[in-house]
Amino acid sequence: LSTSLGTNTSVVTATLTISLLADLQVTKVASATSTLPSQTSVFTVTVVNLGPSSVTAAPFTDTLAGWTIVGPVTRTVAGAGTTVTFITTTTSINASMTLPVNGSVSFRVVAQPSTYNGFITNTAVAQPPAGTSDANPSNNNATVTVYVNPAASLSVSKTNGTSSFAGGATTVYTITFANAGLSAADGAVVKDTPSSNLMCGALTCNASGGADCGGMTIASFLSSGGHILPSLPANSTVTVLLSCISPLTGF
Repeated sequence: LSTSLGTNTSVVTATLTISLLADLQVTKVASATSTLPSQTSVFTVTVVNLGPSSVTAAPFTDTLAGWTIVGPVTRTVAGAGTTVTFITTTTSINASMTLPVNGSVSFRVVAQPSTYNGFITNTAVAQPPAGTSDANPSNNNATVTVYVNPAASLSVSKTNGTSSFAGGATTVYTITFANAGLSAADGAVVKDTPSSNLMCGALTCNASGGADCGGMTIASFLSSGGHILPSLPANSTVTVLLSCISPLTGF
């Protein structure tokens, strides 16, 4: 650029940097909106470059918080010149993509919940590389939410250690409530209904594995509505020792 004023002449140099412009769009879908702890879900994540410029080495991350990837992650590419390199862990995918205009990369992920109750939300994100601007940053990420239905495995056993005892004697029943998981069974209702000719007047309650007896009494345990256990996590037990006086004869 030259300017002239009278007999004075000066030369000014201007540098114009032109940034590339692309539009990376991310979509993510799950095979179902709800599942069970023992089931797997399939996630499909797609990144497409809507242009107008191609991108090289665009970073991509998908962190599956609350999930464990249980199978190989497969990828599909579309568009001449589309390439991708990626690494996976048990909970994430990290990739670098080269995408021409309208080029796309899709990942298929099979995962199983590592959180056994409630909503699990995770997000996939693609970003333009350095030197490239994104025309619509709002579509650079996609979020999917899946509800994991709680699924506990409850069991109960009861014994007094004998098949017969003397009339009028006291016998102690050991009643064990167990949750083999996978989910917690907080709020489970437990109760016992002795035969009409048994008089049960005392109990003790012992909890293990994070369970809570919740102030159990003889009245609450033998009531028609039962007793509510405030906490019964997976792999926990509640053991009730119920002391009763046997009838003089009979069962």
